[in-house]
Amino acid sequence: MMINRIKDKKGLTLIEVLLVILIAGLVFGVALSLQVFGLRSFSIGTNQAELQQQARLVDEVLRSELRNAVYLSTNNNNTARELYFENGTINFGLDGQRSLNVEVLEEIEFNQGNNGDDILIFTIKVNGYEFKNKVLLNNFDKEKIDDIDGKVMDGNNETKIYYSLHSD
Repeated sequence: MMINRIKDKKGLTLIEVLLVILIAGLVFGVALSLQVFGLRSFSIGTNQAELQQQARLVDEVLRSELRNAVYLSTNNNNTARELYFENGTINFGLDGQRSLNVEVLEEIEFNQGNNGDDILIFTIKVNGYEFKNKVLLNNFDKEKIDDIDGKVMDGNNETKIYYSLHSD
């Protein structure tokens, strides 16, 4: 009678327990890898958004400072305003006294619009991200443009852009 009771008891075998542990481990492994992938994607997206924001900020400074320029050159003809890039900082305004810290900025390239028109095209490069924009030089005299076409400002060269406004 005792032998029949032992044989009638139902339970889990070692193989069944191992299979449950294996399946649970696979489910948790997939869930963990999805979580890690999501965190990496979020981090990449956040970094890209930060780079784009830095480029837009530089764009806004360039457009607001140069839009009303009457003179724009790499030669200082006794102009009161200058724009240059040094040690991760863009300096601009009267004697370059205003500054914007943009440590990830690589370079800014300036080009004149087609046919010598009053459009300044600039390309901002920030850690592989490239932002290109144009600004109409509202008060610009075509004869007063000098050697700005193709000039590149980066942290390694001494290129300065000099400009003046009507108010200077």
